[in-house]
Amino acid sequence: MSINTSVLEMTPLLFSLNDDEVKIFCSYLKAGTYSDGDILFREGDEGNYLCVIARGSIGIARQQEDGELKILWELPENKVFGELALFDGQPRSGTAVCIGDTEVYFLHQKDFMNLSNAQPSLSMKITLNVIKVLSSNLRTTTARFYQASNALQEN
Repeated sequence: MSINTSVLEMTPLLFSLNDDEVKIFCSYLKAGTYSDGDILFREGDEGNYLCVIARGSIGIARQQEDGELKILWELPENKVFGELALFDGQPRSGTAVCIGDTEVYFLHQKDFMNLSNAQPSLSMKITLNVIKVLSSNLRTTTARFYQASNALQEN
């Protein structure tokens, strides 16, 4: 399966990359297609790759006490997620469930290290873009925390 660069150009991972750099970066990605309800990874699984949603959407879920998965939020097409695992390799903090037919691109930690060795300046650009993704996600999480905290105080 080939990587659709026009999809990737809509993600923050490729900001400030020229066409040649995009092609090089794409050569390090893997692609997969999934059906509704397929699990990409489960909470607690080893984390060693980030994901880009090329088509469809992904639900991020946590397992409830009764064993059921509860989707906490839905990630749309072009969203980057799982980016922490690219750097820290820690277990996944949630379960990623496909919503509808979904295509996902993966950047594995080992492939990112190979890219870093072969193309250090490109790797630095990607790293800075991932930092921007992390910052945005942290701001979103902080806002959600404050909303939940305020809602609890009102009750």
